[in-house]
Amino acid sequence: MRLKAGSNGSQMFPGFIEATLIALHAEGEENAVKLDFVMKYTGLSSRRYLQKLAEREKLNGAFILSSRRGMFLPDADEEKGYREITRFMRSQERKAKSMLRINGVFRRKLQLPEQTQIVEEPEA
Repeated sequence: MRLKAGSNGSQMFPGFIEATLIALHAEGEENAVKLDFVMKYTGLSSRRYLQKLAEREKLNGAFILSSRRGMFLPDADEEKGYREITRFMRSQERKAKSMLRINGVFRRKLQLPEQTQIVEEPEA
């Protein structure tokens, strides 16, 4: 298994956020960088846009991780990097389960069937 940049198989070179984290030497959680710093470094003005870019790269297989410390790439030590990835995955799974439980409570209160898709209201 390859944990290095550009390791997603579908692209030879790292994406913008992954390349930024490489340039900032954000390898391993102890070297994580805060989102605000990444925004300043890249010139991005929207935190949400930065997160969307990172999400797109993750969906393409980039190991862009985050914790309370900030954003980072897996440690160069493969064993440690693997642990960081699996810790991030567990954290994501816990968040997803929590969101689903909350949605379940809201669905019951609104008396919506479980399979009802919620349609977003247009912003005013």
